[in-house]
Amino acid sequence: MATRKKHKRQKPLAEPSAGRAASPLLGYRYPLLVALVAAPLFAIYTYPYAEKGAMATGIQAYLAAYARMVGAVVALMDPHIIVSGNRIDGRMFSMSIIKTCDAMPALNTDSLTCS
Repeated sequence: MATRKKHKRQKPLAEPSAGRAASPLLGYRYPLLVALVAAPLFAIYTYPYAEKGAMATGIQAYLAAYARMVGAVVALMDPHIIVSGNRIDGRMFSMSIIKTCDAMPALNTDSLTCS
């Protein structure tokens, strides 16, 4: 007749600290982090800058990089994708990634006229 081995219970990896109370902001850590990162980036993105300047060049470079990322994903389904600057051309569609036509102003439906 086989005998069973008794296993010792393992200790938990991290025991709760008895003396410290949990931070009241613990549940808000992710939203606060997003706000700290997203707010400055959104301010940079929407700031009214000159059309011919360093900021305009940076935003255009960002939009071109974004178009390349979108083109790479779409190319998984249609290998005939061509990305040039911020424009994506396929066999059955073409589109441009432009600053004024994104989901940022989605709450204001009057500003959703993209061309």
